Amino acid sequence: MSLGPDFFLNILLQSRNANPDVVDQVREDIYRAFVFLSQARQGRQLAYNYDFVRFIGEEEGRFLFEIEERSAPLPNVPDDLGAWQEEHIALLRKEYEGWHKIREKGHVFSYFIFMQGQHAFIGTLQAKIEKDEKNIPDYHITGKNIPENIKKSVKESVSLVRHYLIGNGKINPGVVEEALKPVVILWEESIVSQCASFKGDSFNFLFASLFFTCTLRSLAQKNVLCVKDKCTQKVLVPEHIQIPSDIIMSGSFQNELLPDETLWEKSYCPIPSSKVADIHVKIQAAEDVNTIYPTFGKFLFPWENEPVLAECQQKTISLIPIRNSHDFFQTFFVVEKKHSTFFKLVSAFLAIFVFFLCSILWYQSKTSALCLQASFFYQSQSGKLCSIQENTILTSRENYCIYIKADKDCYVYVFQIDSQDKVFKLFPSSTYKTGSNPIKAHIETWLPPEEKDFFYLDETEGEEQIYLVACLDPISELENIEEIEQSSFQKITAPMGLKGIRSLEKIIKIKSFKKNIIESKVQEFTSKGAVLHKVKFVHRK
Repeated sequence: MSLGPDFFLNILLQSRNANPDVVDQVREDIYRAFVFLSQARQGRQLAYNYDFVRFIGEEEGRFLFEIEERSAPLPNVPDDLGAWQEEHIALLRKEYEGWHKIREKGHVFSYFIFMQGQHAFIGTLQAKIEKDEKNIPDYHITGKNIPENIKKSVKESVSLVRHYLIGNGKINPGVVEEALKPVVILWEESIVSQCASFKGDSFNFLFASLFFTCTLRSLAQKNVLCVKDKCTQKVLVPEHIQIPSDIIMSGSFQNELLPDETLWEKSYCPIPSSKVADIHVKIQAAEDVNTIYPTFGKFLFPWENEPVLAECQQKTISLIPIRNSHDFFQTFFVVEKKHSTFFKLVSAFLAIFVFFLCSILWYQSKTSALCLQASFFYQSQSGKLCSIQENTILTSRENYCIYIKADKDCYVYVFQIDSQDKVFKLFPSSTYKTGSNPIKAHIETWLPPEEKDFFYLDETEGEEQIYLVACLDPISELENIEEIEQSSFQKITAPMGLKGIRSLEKIIKIKSFKKNIIESKVQEFTSKGAVLHKVKFVHRK
């Protein structure tokens, strides 16, 4: 872990303050800063806050000598402050650029940020999958001078990752444990170990993201999961599964709400985030880094901190509030569970079987015959329904209706040709409001519908014809017309009813539109194509 670029960010050098405690604290901060500068000159990888460097190099830097009351000067204070400033700004840029390029090396890393007093520190933290599992500590973190609260935060982060993958991802607990066990966070000698009052309660986001990313790498390598880039939706190979290099985060979760592990698979409930301190100072630290080298694009923080940030003036960084652990883990990747080879083979076999079965059913439906019963009736002056036969004489007071019953859902079209050779579509018809297709199977259907009762004849005398066409599929030529020329109509219907139709005359009992049972003669047609049934009658006054 390297010391962050915002070392001693926004140091509050209140050198004009008469409070002796403030003066002593400022003296200690400045002394420590120059000690670290000396270490940097010796080749140690350190980076410093731009504001601090600028402070040393500008006129306000003169106050550091005024508040130093000792006879001996501060060690490591250069004679040429301007040159010193330029030298260390260049060091800053080089350090930030190096961090930015870590992603290209394939490491799993993330930026960290924490507060020590009024100072913000930013650095990088790496994780890896350790091959020698015997030396892995039970808290999955290795290094020196690791505070107990950090060990606790690491354990909680491991539990959060397990909870998400088992509860939400429905991955076998043993598989998750096997992937998580060898993941180690590398905690090297760092500035953190020198901060006596360091709490580290905001590292929960950081540790969880590192464990999560390494575990996804392992599960993707074993073909347990498919991991996609959140933005591009492209599938990532294991070595490209990384925390986005422009993200910095600070936050914690209410880990005390994590349920017993036995409940994870049955009832998954995300863990709410928890408010942390000094978020606005940390965001400003990240903004300051971007003034030297464009490093950060997004800052992840607990949703509970959002009201505090209402007046935060971020310029280059998007603020991403996190409500809970589910929200947090889904920020990075799109994760999909893969199935075993056996499951895939079974699924493929079932898919082929279902497709084959559907194809057979579809083919049978297209090639099977349609059986249709149909008859034309008119209402005599006595009110009785009578069958219309060829050349039946009807008067203008004797109106007619049509009876249909089919063994399959089918499309029916009814046309009338009057004595003037005009062709009118009676069903389905928006003009006459006679209903719509298809006609349902095994249902006794009357045309027009019950509320209409009959098709009415006008006062024009002469020979008229009724055509009934039925088919299993819609007949496009007959769909969107209300009136049609007789020549055109005959061209459409000429091929129908010539081949493959068997007709049979039956006397059956049917239920009339008046709901009473009548015994009548009907025609029964069986055809693999369209059924055409027509009758001619004479219309007289």
